Amino acid sequence: MRELYNNLRGVCLFLFVVCSLFVFGKTGIVTYQTKVQAQIPNSIYVKPAQASLPPDVTLAVRLNSGVNSIAFARVEIIFDQTLLQMTSNAIYPSPAPLKTLIYVTATSSANITGKFIAVVALANEDKDNAPAGDFEIMQFPFKTISPQLHQTAQLSFVQNGIQIVTMDQTLLPVTAYPASLTLNDIPTPTVLPRMDTPVGACSTDNKQSFTWTGQLGATDYWVQSWNEMPTPTWYQNGWMGGPSTAVSYTDPGHTIYTKVAWTNDPSFATVSEFSSTASAYCPAPTPTLTPTPILTLTPTPTPTPILTPTPTPPSTTTPTWTPTPTALPTPIPTPVPLAQPIATYRYLTSFSVRINWTSVPGADAYLFQTSSSTIKNITDGGYLCTLGTGSSGTVCMGSDGVTGIPTTNGWTAQLYSDISGLTCATGYYVHVKAGVTGTQNSGIWSEDLTFTTLPCPSPTPTIIPTPTPTNTPTPIPTSTPTHTPTPILTSTPTHIPTPTMTSASTPTRTPTPTLLSTPTKTPTPTPPSDSLTKTPTPSFRITPTKTPTHIPTKTPTPIRTLTPTQPPSFPIGDANHDGKVNEDDYTIWYDHFNSTTTAGARDGDFDKNGKVDGVDYVLWLLHYGT
Repeated sequence: MRELYNNLRGVCLFLFVVCSLFVFGKTGIVTYQTKVQAQIPNSIYVKPAQASLPPDVTLAVRLNSGVNSIAFARVEIIFDQTLLQMTSNAIYPSPAPLKTLIYVTATSSANITGKFIAVVALANEDKDNAPAGDFEIMQFPFKTISPQLHQTAQLSFVQNGIQIVTMDQTLLPVTAYPASLTLNDIPTPTVLPRMDTPVGACSTDNKQSFTWTGQLGATDYWVQSWNEMPTPTWYQNGWMGGPSTAVSYTDPGHTIYTKVAWTNDPSFATVSEFSSTASAYCPAPTPTLTPTPILTLTPTPTPTPILTPTPTPPSTTTPTWTPTPTALPTPIPTPVPLAQPIATYRYLTSFSVRINWTSVPGADAYLFQTSSSTIKNITDGGYLCTLGTGSSGTVCMGSDGVTGIPTTNGWTAQLYSDISGLTCATGYYVHVKAGVTGTQNSGIWSEDLTFTTLPCPSPTPTIIPTPTPTNTPTPIPTSTPTHTPTPILTSTPTHIPTPTMTSASTPTRTPTPTLLSTPTKTPTPTPPSDSLTKTPTPSFRITPTKTPTHIPTKTPTPIRTLTPTQPPSFPIGDANHDGKVNEDDYTIWYDHFNSTTTAGARDGDFDKNGKVDGVDYVLWLLHYGT
């Protein structure tokens, strides 16, 4: 039995250790993953990963690219717009690692759809210093609009809406981590005494006021105040920030409810239960009636006839007008003036420009105007004439072809406008002011921004290509060349006879005559004429050989080989095929961004995969200036 007991005890101890390791180990893994999101390469996440609202909180979207240098980022975020709302425009980091802001959803649109898209990219001047590792993309300020307690919400990423492109033009796969938000999470009651019920009343200045008895040692009070209209409204839901024991609100015509808890712990680890709910109501002010002045009628006197007794006229009663109460108009609250935005320009070319302006707190729309003149309307300060067509003003002469995305003259929720169709080497002026949709509250115009478009480009001569004639090759005849033999001369030699010489007699010498007589000269003998035979000229007998008829050989015409003309080549990133990669090509890419096309580089699809996306932007960036 003792041995069995020891065995059972060992088994139980083993199971306890295993279960403990499982429970604590699992908890440790979850906690570790939450804490080290920033240390996970190739991840996109929200910082902080967990938050409690109220109070309002600003959440940052960050990217950890590891060792990869990043040139382009598109992020798509969704949230429950019935629980959360953005309190202002997204906040751009300063300095921004990706400072080219391509697109950002307006706050008013995000609060309606529950979706926010931000597209940022590396600027041309930073392409030798692209960011890598862990860095911030953008910040988003949020508040809760839910009156319910203990709710949760998430700020999540749309996975197929994320596009991260590296400097070597590859899409970086990333893992997305959402943020978990706790809404109206009231502190857990502790052993501190419960607060007494506050006293609610309408004060002499027509405010709903609440007071309560202070607790000894209290350092702060948590106050919840709300109404029960068809759409409940929170007036306050959070710590007072000190030991104050009173609150008041101005909302005549409504009942406001309030309850209070307290703490004496600066770390808020110990909190009392909430008190019972008190209420206070103040009536809406009664309009003051202005009495109508009393109209007194004076009778016209009747002339008395002469010498005729005048009868006494009956007494005339002057009628009294009863005043009609006139309700005074409800006073319109004076709107709080909005701040003045600051306008700048970029991507200036001979015919286009982008105008950016800073966001203004409290504004959700902006009135933007462009003009070729600084003359302004004295009533509202707008330009007397504006470019293109719009919601106000007169069109400046010769500017009908000017267009703007989203506008050249009108209201927009965007923080930029792309203007095209401008005249080269011409000066222009722009200004912008902030406003609130559905109200007459608008700010003051920004300072005039002046810019001059770039010089006009030199006209390119039109080259008319000369058509190349097509040569039809002459067929080559097949001929056998005939050899012409050399004529042979045959000669028959003739025997030449040897000449015969006839011998002559030797002459006899005659003795010298004496002086007595004259001697007679004896003539020298002459050989006979036929003693020498003339040698005849030798003769040759030529046997002629018949020369064959010569057949000429036809020389074939050479065949001309036509070299095909190569199509002109353009640098990568040159969308308009002008041989240069510049801002004009960026504008074409921007106009077709996030679309499909079959036109290739003509629509900004520089890698020709049928989609205009961040990879094409990086290709343009890397070849900018070539």
